[in-house]
Amino acid sequence: MTIAFLLNACASLLVKHDYNSSESIRENQYTRYASTKGVVLLAASWSRVWGCGGFENAELRSIGFDRLVEPQGKDNPPEFVINGTADISGFINYAFLLDPGTYAISHVNVKVAKSIVNVGYLKASRRELFDSDVPKGGTFEIRPGEVVYIGHFGLDCANQPMLWRFYLEDKKDFEAYVSSYKTHYPYLALDAVQYRLFKTQMFGTDFSLN
Repeated sequence: MTIAFLLNACASLLVKHDYNSSESIRENQYTRYASTKGVVLLAASWSRVWGCGGFENAELRSIGFDRLVEPQGKDNPPEFVINGTADISGFINYAFLLDPGTYAISHVNVKVAKSIVNVGYLKASRRELFDSDVPKGGTFEIRPGEVVYIGHFGLDCANQPMLWRFYLEDKKDFEAYVSSYKTHYPYLALDAVQYRLFKTQMFGTDFSLN
């Protein structure tokens, strides 16, 4: 299943929403809320991809999520946003401390270029990713005290450029990935990380690690 993104394209770069990025977890936050909130681990690639889905190049710029507590206005900013980091290649690891609950994807922004002067954005918001307050794009769940890996997010270029949730499919690779967090987040309890992918039929495929 694919989504009909809104293409805001023209002969020059358009003004876009610049949501503030959610902050990575800090030690004092974790110490205070480790038992009442949950930690979400994910990786994202903001690299420029050349020859992507009919465009000269494309870049994933931001993704956002909403906690499914009450209906959100279709034009409200996403509750939880990750903005891209320019000029860094490969996947970047993130760790976020979130209130327990189910989160649905509510924002995707992909920068695309036909040429150096013909640049625009493929965007999806609640208007495209929800149907009468029911999420269509996908969800993940976090419970109090958990540390959960939900996937690697990047671009798929098979058709038009679009968000895709990749995943680690080998247990040793997953263990090495979790271990890599110890450098920047030595205070996290990483002994019982849950492998529980962001569930989606639109931006990825199902997989479980045996």
